[in-house]
Amino acid sequence: MSAKRIPTLSVFSVGLIRRFWGWQMLVGSVWLFFLVWLQQTQAVLPGLVGALISGALLVWQARMLLRFLPENRADGQVKVNDGLGAANWMTIGRGALVAFLAGFLFLSDLKGISAWVPALLYLAAALLDYADGAVARLTHSMTRMGELLDIELDGLGILTASLLVVLNGQAPLLFVVVGMARYLYLWGIRVRERQGLPVFDLPPNPLRRGLAGLQMGLLAALLFPVFTPPATHIASYLLMAPFLFSFMLDYLAVSGKRVNFDLRKPIFAWLAWIWRLGLLGLVGMLLYLQPIIPVPAWLVMVLSALCIFGLAGRLAAFGLMLTAGFWLRAASMDVWGWLVLVFGILIFVNGTGRFSLWRPEDWIVYHRLGEVKLARQD
Repeated sequence: MSAKRIPTLSVFSVGLIRRFWGWQMLVGSVWLFFLVWLQQTQAVLPGLVGALISGALLVWQARMLLRFLPENRADGQVKVNDGLGAANWMTIGRGALVAFLAGFLFLSDLKGISAWVPALLYLAAALLDYADGAVARLTHSMTRMGELLDIELDGLGILTASLLVVLNGQAPLLFVVVGMARYLYLWGIRVRERQGLPVFDLPPNPLRRGLAGLQMGLLAALLFPVFTPPATHIASYLLMAPFLFSFMLDYLAVSGKRVNFDLRKPIFAWLAWIWRLGLLGLVGMLLYLQPIIPVPAWLVMVLSALCIFGLAGRLAAFGLMLTAGFWLRAASMDVWGWLVLVFGILIFVNGTGRFSLWRPEDWIVYHRLGEVKLARQD
């Protein structure tokens, strides 16, 4: 009987830890100076609280990295890697952005450029979430540590962004459940384990990744100082339903009850086509009635045409949502603006389905960059 091989830390890991702590101190200092600058237009106490929250999350991430460091190795490898690698550093950078985002939880009434900072931070973190895994796969540097960090930071990012949109009044209080969904799911698993009930492996499901990506995109949109209630509240409910439904399916799966649900099934493809026809009818009404609208009409028409023809429809729908946000910001009771927003959300979530000219974003939503290259090399 062979002894189980235990991962070993090399002497280089000590230097690696020091470099990481140096990184945390650097980004923490930069963020502190930014908050000091921001306090020129804010009360001192909220800024200090924000700095403490960001600092606490940076320390938590440092402790998490130390805990996961023995897993900084490829599958089957015993010796821990001497360096973190580009992909893991990108993940760590994403963690810093999420910590910075948390610093805004108690900062209100932001004006000018500073009002755009939370949305830009979360958008950058979401892009890094996609890029770090791609770099790991393309450079064959995937590690269990990177996977663990990615999962933890995904949950923290969604929780932080959800709390922020609620505290800013952009979403109803119930929307906090979106941020808590992962933690409630893990709590449910622990309850089953304590009760001696079986916990099954979670099967792969493209819906899970797709909805997570869409969730991040819509959260970023809600953070931009473009949308205002009640439009943001309606968008929140439309977003919350499929996201929580996905977690419910996951919990049923680990409980032994499998439910096959995929947005790429034919029925949803046809449903997406219905949304496109509805948008076509809306565009026809706008052209016929020619109401006065507070946004460029040509922009609405171009984005709508892209959605109707299925030409990068999800990206166009996202632009349509932002345009509707400016529209409703100027005329909150305009029915046409509301209809544009609703159709934009429906197409963004569901996609454009059948008879689309080009859907590059669908591959991004349901796949991971680097999969094709790896498949070819295998």
